[in-house]
Amino acid sequence: MSSIFLKLRTWWETADRTQKVVSLFGGAFLIAILGMTFFFASRPKYELLYAGLTQKDMGMVTDELGKAGIPNRYDVRGNVEVPSDVKPEAQAVLARANALPSSGHGGYADFEKMGWMNTPTVERERIKAAIEGELAKSVEQVEGVGSARVHITPGDDSRFMSDRKPPTASVFVTQDGNGGIGPDEARAIARLVANAVPKLEMKHIAVISNEGLTLWDGQTEQGADGRAAGKVQAEIQESKRREQEIQQKLDAVLGRGNAVVSVDLTMDFDQTSQSETIVTPSDGPINFEQTKEQMGPGEASGASGDAFNSNTSGGTPSGPAEGGSKAGYSSEQTAKQFDRNVTRRNTEKAVGAIKTLSINVLVNKSKVEDVGPVNEFLDGYLGPNLDQPGFKASVTSLEFDTATAKKSEEASSAVASQARMQQLISILPITALLLVGFMVVKAIGKAVKPNVMVAAMPDGTMMSMGVGPANSGTRALMEPVTRVVGPDGREMVQVPNGPLLDPDTGEPIVGIAERVDVPLEQIKKMSQERPDVVAMLLKSWLLEERR
Repeated sequence: MSSIFLKLRTWWETADRTQKVVSLFGGAFLIAILGMTFFFASRPKYELLYAGLTQKDMGMVTDELGKAGIPNRYDVRGNVEVPSDVKPEAQAVLARANALPSSGHGGYADFEKMGWMNTPTVERERIKAAIEGELAKSVEQVEGVGSARVHITPGDDSRFMSDRKPPTASVFVTQDGNGGIGPDEARAIARLVANAVPKLEMKHIAVISNEGLTLWDGQTEQGADGRAAGKVQAEIQESKRREQEIQQKLDAVLGRGNAVVSVDLTMDFDQTSQSETIVTPSDGPINFEQTKEQMGPGEASGASGDAFNSNTSGGTPSGPAEGGSKAGYSSEQTAKQFDRNVTRRNTEKAVGAIKTLSINVLVNKSKVEDVGPVNEFLDGYLGPNLDQPGFKASVTSLEFDTATAKKSEEASSAVASQARMQQLISILPITALLLVGFMVVKAIGKAVKPNVMVAAMPDGTMMSMGVGPANSGTRALMEPVTRVVGPDGREMVQVPNGPLLDPDTGEPIVGIAERVDVPLEQIKKMSQERPDVVAMLLKSWLLEERR
């Protein structure tokens, strides 16, 4: 670590002004970016703890949370929020301190407060309040709901029809910041409340948001207007579903952009029922009656005779001359009575059945020459309803206009290029930081090269001993040189692997028999003036040799 500090100090003493300014501003900018990143990343995510508190309860809750060291924030609407990771801890702290807000949701636990001296009216109100609190807790579990309040008005089961009133309910919800409450969520809330309260129907429920929007109105949704709007919405959704289904299959075969599908349909939402009575006879008769009649010859009187006298008096029958008949007759009659088997059948038609369905397909003539397979596919899609009135499919072959598609592609390309440009602009600060860091590292690398020698001054500063060109009036030295002081105190110039030179004339100095070891002399001189610096240099060199 000390060697790093020494290298930084050496670089700082030998760097020029530009390098110092760039390094300072680049380092400050980098520290600011890192600080802002850490600040925004470390901010906790707040979650709603209580909503709609009174001023008294809000002050009590925030005071207890502040005593426990739990961060919190609140607004004028009485909403208290705490970090999501400490919400259970905050609830436990309030429960231990007996500081739970009385304006919050009640529940079945309130039954413990009921005494035997309570009047029936008080008991009914407390039961209603407990049911409202439990329903509010359940509604708050729905996605998008931050807090909720439920108000129930019991109905009146009067014996007089004119005085009877159905129960009603109103639900007030506060939307959280993660998303809104859509029609499906509002319908689910209304159904939840309707199923929890006896004799309460969905048409008598209203769901209101904190923004003043009516999310569910049972009178409108369940009335004629609501049914009509629901019918139109259902037809639109079913048309889109079938269009996407057919479009995906045609795109897979013909290619994307070579076919356009349009589906138009109507649905039957009338609730109709059909009664049918089938009467069939029983397998066997329940009553059987047979009658036989027989008359012999000569027993019937002629046309001119007195039939009454002949039948009653017992006289002999008249002969043939008197108009009588010699032949007799016989008859047999059979009567059977059967029972009836009666079968009554009630058939109720399903709501939402398809009444009419029309499929229109436009095909690109330049890409698809034969539209026969497309017609066969649509006929197969209609299936048994192909011959039914109101069910039809048609295919039209046209030349598609590709200019709009090209413009759309160009616009998409422009948007994509603009997005890429914004991404490049967003990473420019990071690129600038990397560039500054590279320049700083490069400058430090140049400053700490082994061929650059420094000397410690008596006042503690570092002085570079590198020499560039010679003094004015002398010849330029083409190789890097070092100024040294000889044993006799004379200043000389040492050329690497060369003789000692006179700094004024640049000529070799004669009369010195032995060569001076410049680094060793410098170390000796520095060890006398600043032994601590020499010790640090030696230590850093030893560390580098060990690596």
